[in-house]
Amino acid sequence: MSIRTVSVTMAAAVFLLFGSCKETGNPTQVSTDGKVYGVFSVFIDQVSNRTQFTGKLYDGPIPNTVWDTVKVIGECKLFAPKQSTCQNCGTGYVCVDDNNCQKEPDTITAGTLTVTGWENKGATATSTIEATNGTYMPTLDDRPKNPPFSEGETMTITASGNEVVAGFTISAKTISPIEVYNDSIVMNPGEPILLKWKAADNPDNSKMKVVIDISYHGGTKAKIECDCRDDGELEIPAVLLDSLKSYGMSGHPKMELYRQSFGTDPGTGVEVKIEAFMLLWIKIPGLISCSVDSQCPDGQVCAGDQRCREVQ
Repeated sequence: MSIRTVSVTMAAAVFLLFGSCKETGNPTQVSTDGKVYGVFSVFIDQVSNRTQFTGKLYDGPIPNTVWDTVKVIGECKLFAPKQSTCQNCGTGYVCVDDNNCQKEPDTITAGTLTVTGWENKGATATSTIEATNGTYMPTLDDRPKNPPFSEGETMTITASGNEVVAGFTISAKTISPIEVYNDSIVMNPGEPILLKWKAADNPDNSKMKVVIDISYHGGTKAKIECDCRDDGELEIPAVLLDSLKSYGMSGHPKMELYRQSFGTDPGTGVEVKIEAFMLLWIKIPGLISCSVDSQCPDGQVCAGDQRCREVQ
């Protein structure tokens, strides 16, 4: 499949990319490099106990925060935010790296979506989804059940296409929710964290992504990300954990777990991501998290970073 040629003073093609806001109509913005970007997301949220489907398409890539890679050990990396500077990006552009301005994209659509291989709240295996104000979100009966499928099946999304974007079909293997075996997650000085979970029936069909953030209240100062096989076990090195703590800590340190399965249409590059999400709280000796002063020991108050600190 490929993007159809549209005449707007010259032949051009379209980008696609995923997002979450809404915009009116079915615009026909065009670009000139012929590439296509796009992601549709099936998000199994084990915190809120619901599954969501969202998709939004753009005529260019979304500007992302740039991170510096500080350390790499095995499957895990320590990142710190990069402070980028640009002279003058101008209206409609964002500074994404030093002296690198990127255009903010506009939304587009790709016709009607047909989703098969899941069970929706209308008790059928097929959902039809239209773009409303530029965003693909199913109506009540077409929304996925939680969870909407069993592991190892195939979910398929077919876009009918329109006058700008040719139709395409993408598929991905379905996954199950995450089941963790650890009773607790503790960051002790000089010790690794050994994370254990119920492995996928076929580890080649999915992967695990683990994110550790212990400073997000007040702005993330650094984070650890690990990408590994879905085989049931990951050791996060002590060196990275100790280095992460050196950047600073706030209340409610957390570990985010994502089980992920991907599929891509080779003709357009449009992608589907099926993802299960689980949140674990991390215990750090000497750190007391709080929301109000009464949760802190005598002589301490709950500071703005939601950590108990001595009264100054």
